[in-house]
Amino acid sequence: MKSKNNPKNHKSRMHILMVAGETSGDYLGAEMIAEWNKKHKENPISFWGFGGTQMKKQGMEVLHTVEELHTIGILEALKNYRRLKRYMNELVKKAKEEKPKAAVLIDYPGFNLRLAKKLHKLGIPCYQVVSPQIWAWNYRRVKIMKKVLSGVFCLYPFEPDIYKKEGVPAYFVSHPLVKKTKTAMSKFRASKISAHRSNTVALLPGSRHSEIEKLLPFLLDIAADLKNDFPRIKILMPIPDTEIQEYVKSFSIPEYIKLMPGKVQEALYKSKAAVACSGTVTLEAALLETPFVLIYKTSATTYHIWKRIVKVKWIGLVNLLLGREVVKEFIQHEMRHESVYVELTRLLTDDAYYQEILSSFRELKKNLGDGAMAKHTVNILDDLIF
Repeated sequence: MKSKNNPKNHKSRMHILMVAGETSGDYLGAEMIAEWNKKHKENPISFWGFGGTQMKKQGMEVLHTVEELHTIGILEALKNYRRLKRYMNELVKKAKEEKPKAAVLIDYPGFNLRLAKKLHKLGIPCYQVVSPQIWAWNYRRVKIMKKVLSGVFCLYPFEPDIYKKEGVPAYFVSHPLVKKTKTAMSKFRASKISAHRSNTVALLPGSRHSEIEKLLPFLLDIAADLKNDFPRIKILMPIPDTEIQEYVKSFSIPEYIKLMPGKVQEALYKSKAAVACSGTVTLEAALLETPFVLIYKTSATTYHIWKRIVKVKWIGLVNLLLGREVVKEFIQHEMRHESVYVELTRLLTDDAYYQEILSSFRELKKNLGDGAMAKHTVNILDDLIF
């Protein structure tokens, strides 16, 4: 007969259901599982649900992968609705059988909050890790969250107060990018990579085909002017991966632009300044202390819908988190060549202005905690669940 504490005895273990629907969630989920594995060596926990290769490496039983869950945009989400609903029903059925101690739902709120409704009816406590940005749009979600969640774990220090006013338990657990960028900077210093070289600029056209299609031609024009006005300038173009690299190459990239697939942080660290597509990469730039100009452009229809539903003054995370304009934002019709180029050259030539921005970036870094998000989240969940 198998011992009750035998790790191979699946039924004797405590169970936690986990869902990560995106690559970033897969990495965070893997870190959390690693923390739990360290804390519960004597009585191991069984993890199962939806995730990716990183969570699987930590021993989780992955029923459906991040790739199977991933959708981009409203039309694709509608197209895949039946498939995602089927996956959800499979998970709920297994939850009825396994009776997990809790469900830990990482980001991916469109799917996870619907799942939480079903799991809540089964009496399973549900915790949302990474708060949806209800302060920017779709605030009414908080009513659903109050009904179906036992807690929300937040990346930003102002978020818990929003939830607590609505009667939702919430915890600030710091932003994982703080730790990741700090580790990256230490690694670059150890490798003798020079930081923020005066003659180096990074251009970041985004990570999706739709972003690259609209932003890359604009950035190539910026690059051409930079090369004319600053002949010794080095221009780096970091992109997320080799798959995107092939698409970027189809735009006939000039030889003086160096493509850097998978090296976003290194390119930002090396650069004096950057022009960046709106998104998480702008927070990375701030934490790596690289001043930048923010740009974004989408279709006219999407932009008009966005303007009607989004309730914030800025779209850039740096400005939103500091509550003031630190980084210049050029969105949609304001994304004009002359305006962006003037701001970029100011970053390259006006040292007092540059130092003022760096001071704000350092203030932001202090506000975001130590970056050990997985550790803090697991410690709190241990107290709540076990």
